[in-house]
Amino acid sequence: MTISALSDVAIRTAISEVLVGTIQGVRPIPAGALSADGIIGAPAQLTSQRAMVVPTFTIATAYGPHPDQPQQPTVPWFFLLTVTIELTSLLVSAVHERLAYDAVKALNNEGNSALAGAFAWPAKVTTTSAGVETGIVSGILRSEGWTVARDTPPPSDGTAGGGLFVTSHRFTGVVRIDRPVA
Repeated sequence: MTISALSDVAIRTAISEVLVGTIQGVRPIPAGALSADGIIGAPAQLTSQRAMVVPTFTIATAYGPHPDQPQQPTVPWFFLLTVTIELTSLLVSAVHERLAYDAVKALNNEGNSALAGAFAWPAKVTTTSAGVETGIVSGILRSEGWTVARDTPPPSDGTAGGGLFVTSHRFTGVVRIDRPVA
């Protein structure tokens, strides 16, 4: 694999395709289990509407220098990639439907485990489904674990909207770029 420039679009696309079930392979996320309708920073009302049927996700990426980067100028270049994926589930009324309320949290936590394994298989995110290379070394993202980022119960007064249960997942990987030296 030889890419000449960092492509955040290709990286985000491949990750999203794993999450929605377009890229399957080993340890797949079943198609239809998650929705790409999440928007970073969206108001709670919109977020709850989008997570009504299945959990939604958002993807944030960050790039930093790799600790073993060769002296510059040279090829290849390496970047340390950090990916944060947030899964958002809608919480129904805890007062009237306690079992359903707890089931949403349990389902989200089961999905957390599946998510951690989905990116751990070699070549999983080497390319998008259209064959665009990501530059992610070995096509692997390593799970650094997950935390509950938000656990807001639904309003008890019966007003519109629901509560939100959000888990934040952190993954790391290495991106390799083979730029020609002029």
